[in-house]
Amino acid sequence: MRSIQYISNRVNCEERLQVLGDAVLSLAKISDKFLRRANAEEVPDEAALRLINYLLSFESFQELESYWFYYYDPKNLGEWEIILDHVYRRSITAKHLMN
Repeated sequence: MRSIQYISNRVNCEERLQVLGDAVLSLAKISDKFLRRANAEEVPDEAALRLINYLLSFESFQELESYWFYYYDPKNLGEWEIILDHVYRRSITAKHLMN
């Protein structure tokens, strides 16, 4: 996955706005999705707490908002789902900031 800085230097913001249309980023929906997944996967309490701490952090908003702007496409959610999977898996690991 390319860095946000790399992508931001090469993207046409007007084109991205057209792709996004009326779509709105919902951190509440993402948080709910992540917490339900952690519950379904029976993630240990320690990992669940890391996930919750991540979701409550400004870092999560900053990261997810950036990914959403540059990758979200309401007509093709495949890449967005891959990004969410990556962020979820990283956020439950002990050294998530290094991944």
